[in-house]
Amino acid sequence: ENCKIIFCSGRMAPGKGQDILIGIFQDIKKIIKNVKIIFAGSGPEYNTLINKACMTGLNDDIIFLGNVVRSDLPFYYSICDIFVSLSTLEETFGFVFIEAMAFSKPVIGTKVGGVPEVIDDKINGFLIDPFDSEDAKKKICILLNDGQLSTNFGLKGKEKVKRKFSSKIMAKSIIY
Repeated sequence: ENCKIIFCSGRMAPGKGQDILIGIFQDIKKIIKNVKIIFAGSGPEYNTLINKACMTGLNDDIIFLGNVVRSDLPFYYSICDIFVSLSTLEETFGFVFIEAMAFSKPVIGTKVGGVPEVIDDKINGFLIDPFDSEDAKKKICILLNDGQLSTNFGLKGKEKVKRKFSSKIMAKSIIY
């Protein structure tokens, strides 16, 4: 209730950006008091990220779910205010962004690999340069503070998913 939720799902491995999000969270909390991060996923960096969260002193506001059954992910997409993934790797495709956008959530991702194919900067979310934690912090705070902008981004994202990434359209693009 009255708590803003940042959701991030994905493999917890070097370069996936969860460490960046934890690193800027203290500054975000100074601007937006009632905010939490929920991480879904596991991997080789899982324990390192938990330790980093504990070192911030904000571990009560950083929730690690571990592996989440795919059928449970819709619940987390539905309760979050924004979806953020700050990967610095050349991701081949931004499937997690499509999932979030299907739930009308605004998204923040990095300008790497296939992510810019999914996120239209300043239309359905924000694209930031990898490693630009200041810009990530600024954009997260903008979306958490501006409900109208978040709603607009979410609606535009859902429209794009229906228009470009529905299973029917994706199947056609593979067949032809």
